[in-house]
Amino acid sequence: MKKTLALLLALVLVIGSLSAVAFADGADKEPYSFSMYSNITAELTEEDMKVINAVAESQNLTVDVQIAPSSNYNDTLQLTLASGTYPDVALFGSTTSQMYVDACRDGVLIPLNSYLDSGNYPNLMEYTYPISWEVLDVLGTGEIFSLPRTSIARQDCFELRKDWLDALGYEYDDTKAVTLDWVTEVMDAFTFKDPDGNGINDTYGLSMNSSDGNLNIPGFVNLAFQLTGWREYDGEYMDLHYSKTHDNYKRALAWTAEQYAKGTIDPDWATLDTTAAADRFFQGITGIRHEFVGWMSDDEVKCRLVNENAELSYVVFVVEEEGQPTEGGSFSTGYWGAWGIFQSAEKPERIMDFFNALLSDEWWNTVKYGMEGERWERNADGNLVSTADFGNISYAAPRQILRRNNDPGFFISLDLDLEKRLHVEELLGICIEQAVFPLDNNFRPSVADEMQFIDYQTNMAVQVSKIIIGERPVDDWDEILEGWYAAGGDSYVAEMQAYIAENQAK
Repeated sequence: MKKTLALLLALVLVIGSLSAVAFADGADKEPYSFSMYSNITAELTEEDMKVINAVAESQNLTVDVQIAPSSNYNDTLQLTLASGTYPDVALFGSTTSQMYVDACRDGVLIPLNSYLDSGNYPNLMEYTYPISWEVLDVLGTGEIFSLPRTSIARQDCFELRKDWLDALGYEYDDTKAVTLDWVTEVMDAFTFKDPDGNGINDTYGLSMNSSDGNLNIPGFVNLAFQLTGWREYDGEYMDLHYSKTHDNYKRALAWTAEQYAKGTIDPDWATLDTTAAADRFFQGITGIRHEFVGWMSDDEVKCRLVNENAELSYVVFVVEEEGQPTEGGSFSTGYWGAWGIFQSAEKPERIMDFFNALLSDEWWNTVKYGMEGERWERNADGNLVSTADFGNISYAAPRQILRRNNDPGFFISLDLDLEKRLHVEELLGICIEQAVFPLDNNFRPSVADEMQFIDYQTNMAVQVSKIIIGERPVDDWDEILEGWYAAGGDSYVAEMQAYIAENQAK
């Protein structure tokens, strides 16, 4: 196992050092047809198929794209597996599910190591995170049974109302981290200094929702107090949310409770779901919202439906004190789902030709944006720009097949003003640079499925919410944490630490 994974990771490093990624034209390869089963879109459009067919034809391939409804995709995939009649390749939403593990163990999916080791798929190796290959060793044998659908790992922070900042005289460098004191001051100003200028005290600093207020308090607060997943602290693997020796989470909880008591957090947060909380931000009720920078331009449009002068900016990181490291990460695996190739596929290597081509320099812009000349073109300076028909052509599916791991422009629409688009890409690039993978690799200790532990976790979230709204003192966190350890937390931490130690030793 160690040898196989080492070969894969070494290949990633070798390819990553090349100035240009080699790409083999498939015109001289024999024709091959295969079926691809997934839920990548609700409905394939003509533009979707133009791109898929163009990439396939470049490799002398024909792809039969089969789409299943997302609402019950796992159920339909399970039925497909049970039927014994398989597609050639299918998307698995989870590689930790029993369905996927059984498909690997029972030989329904084929191991891909020999193909990946061949050097014939440089783009798959170049644009996939090394950690993804590690995590995909689900049987612990060193065998890799699928191709990860990469998710661009980054450390998200928050967007905020720039027009409010301007009205109140605040300036900052949006490419640098800000301090928690600065955020606290801005939240106070957004709440008490009439940032929208309507003469009414009707705004709040921070948007929260009912899924916050548990251990996952607002994202930037986690960053400020270095609550960024399982890492090594003082010679021990720990997530500081659960630490008995570090008070980071307790201090973060105290800060959040203090802001609520002052009135700078939306008082309705505990009754709001994510959508409702977002709507209050768009309506100009709250001024700070945890979000991915890639959606900031879309969110600005939503804000302008209410206030035509609304403008948003972004904070890339928050530190408790100047000089603290600016790194974090919530992407434990580097991917969201994976493509498994079935034993029924006659030529797996030809299917991999298709996936490798999708990520190539030749096709990547087409995969991202659609057909050149129809949705995009290059201007005189060589920059990609949208055509007049960009927004009139429905296009989505090929973007959901595979992604490169290092492309900040993937999420930014080409029809955005060029200068603004390049700046958002710069901010997203900073968020990508700050990302550090936690050490848990999405491992789930067995005790997490025991009812006593589940029940305590649920009640724990309720008690944390009570601390935030002032119904319990912050010092009660010590008692709550002791209860968590008694309800199974001891086993949870021990299992996780053992897993990480074993994995780090490989």
